[in-house]
Amino acid sequence: SSDFPATSGPGYDKTLSVRDAFVVKLNAQGTGVVYATYLGGTHGLYDEGYAIAVDASGYAYITGKADSSDFPTTAGAYDTSPNGGGDAFITKLSLTGTSLAYSTFVGGNDWDGGDGIVVDVVGNAYIAGHTRSPDFPTSVVSLDRTLGGDFDGFVFKINTTGTTVLYSTYIGGSSEDWARALALGSSGNIHVAGWTSSADFPTTPGAFGTTYRGGGDVFLSKLNPAGDAF
Repeated sequence: SSDFPATSGPGYDKTLSVRDAFVVKLNAQGTGVVYATYLGGTHGLYDEGYAIAVDASGYAYITGKADSSDFPTTAGAYDTSPNGGGDAFITKLSLTGTSLAYSTFVGGNDWDGGDGIVVDVVGNAYIAGHTRSPDFPTSVVSLDRTLGGDFDGFVFKINTTGTTVLYSTYIGGSSEDWARALALGSSGNIHVAGWTSSADFPTTPGAFGTTYRGGGDVFLSKLNPAGDAF
């Protein structure tokens, strides 16, 4: 929609490309727009926002899938160049929604998307998503550094300024796995939910369901604060 509310009032980007993500902040009563903005580039078919989180100060963090090679990134961010096939992204908007606090690509040379996002009390952002990139950026210390199937889930943690990866890991088996949502525990553990068609999706002894039932199962995994073990 070229007449989406982003075209009036405060907002970072007022111009629709082809198909853009958008971010809208409503007032507390839900009766008016505080800010609204498109979020996307011009050199691709679509840019989509899949999840949003807001920290204690009111900054909004968005993740999704960027198909545009010129999706907006910020100087000094973790990854300012597209990697191929469409990347996940993490964008932090200013308090007024009129500028980017930081924005970065996250991905490898194939298809990547961010499906869930959460922010901790100091402003580190965590995303869960899906990837079919064999070179998806993983950290040296991580749960799994190898793409296991057609798609794997992933969990990715970035620092408060969007410049440095704190950890990154695949999560999945030998078929198709998507991490769709995550939540942060009080002790720093990360709880990840999604779906899997992998009969060998990693489970832990004594857990509720250690056997794949077929047709695609939900999974729930809890990672330690370092992101390198269940």
